[in-house]
Amino acid sequence: MRITTSVYNLKQLNKFIEYIDAAILNNKDTSLIYEDLDLDKAILLCKNNNVLPIIAINKMLYPNDLKFIEGFMSKYKDNLFLATDIAVYMIAKKIGIVDRVIFDPQTMITNHLDLNEYNDLGFDAVAMSLEIPLSDVNASIEENKNNLFYQIFGHRLMFYSKRKLISLYEEKANIKASRSNLYLKESTRSDYIPIIENLNGTMMYRHYLISLLDNYEIIKKFKYGYLEPLYLSDDIFIKVLEIYKQLNDSLISIVAAKIEINKLGLNIQDGFTYQDSVYQKELF
Repeated sequence: MRITTSVYNLKQLNKFIEYIDAAILNNKDTSLIYEDLDLDKAILLCKNNNVLPIIAINKMLYPNDLKFIEGFMSKYKDNLFLATDIAVYMIAKKIGIVDRVIFDPQTMITNHLDLNEYNDLGFDAVAMSLEIPLSDVNASIEENKNNLFYQIFGHRLMFYSKRKLISLYEEKANIKASRSNLYLKESTRSDYIPIIENLNGTMMYRHYLISLLDNYEIIKKFKYGYLEPLYLSDDIFIKVLEIYKQLNDSLISIVAAKIEINKLGLNIQDGFTYQDSVYQKELF
């Protein structure tokens, strides 16, 4: 398993680079979440440190975006791409680089038949839905022996809209909200939900962190084990990366890794790891 994480700026990449095998590079032109990453410098830094650069093309794409995306992928075709839109596959097919695409259509792939069909398109790896039990994911890869990309730690994306919902709320409520470390709280629930707005729209994440250390015997089969750093300090996230790397390198046991993670005092929950997606009962 390749330890993989997102990076949003060069400072972050420099901090994480000794603990990772692959870096998802998020940039303003093509990525859902972004800061001020210098993409060319980030790619060079990765290659100089034997880290695989993966460029995120995971924002919502429209017809007038596709010409730019084709030029962008042609320019960076020697690298891998993380894509969520089937249009990226069509462009990659045209250029002849489908095998350099990791395809993650979010919740679309939920069984081994779907996984097999997408795998047959020739992707470097394919991601399954994060809202099905891990046992179903395991059964699917056992059935097809596919290369899998899968999130094994961090806040998971729950909602994405092209609409700028924070700005809309500010306008209607005549208030101004901070744009850093912003959370959404429903009046009927106690959870604080991470929420981000940028030029691409609005994204909300699960209020808890997922960690699959208990299931290392399964996740070690994955080609890419993805750890998401959003809403964690770099210092805490580095400790998490170090724990996963040590486990992946067989330097510590699963029990020891869990003890070290627990010391960090994080809000870690199982989510859908052991159960199917369920709708919360209405509280109003």
